[in-house]
Amino acid sequence: MNEPTWLLKFKRDEFSQTGEDGIIEKILEILPSNDRWCVEFGAWDGLFLTNARHLIDSKGFSAVLIEADKKKFLDLRRNYAQAEKVTWSIDLSDLGKTIIWTISFLVLLFPKNSIFFL
Repeated sequence: MNEPTWLLKFKRDEFSQTGEDGIIEKILEILPSNDRWCVEFGAWDGLFLTNARHLIDSKGFSAVLIEADKKKFLDLRRNYAQAEKVTWSIDLSDLGKTIIWTISFLVLLFPKNSIFFL
């Protein structure tokens, strides 16, 4: 682990573009397991060249998927409409900015009476 490029030998694509799926998986093996959350900025449609999809589909992660493009957000929302962990979508583009979030989470991850802020 002394070599700065040692993680590159774990490169593998399931849905990612340049090996991120394998590298992220290795990093998560090393880090202590606290919860199973991931965040993706620029999630596109949630399927094409995404770094979060493998974690969501194969590893059972909850996710926050963020996409600013209105058309791609609609694709993203459609693609995850039936996913158990997709609990709501917020479209703030009417406020003059194109900020669109799809937020996924399991309520069970939060203790009773907890508050979730973004």
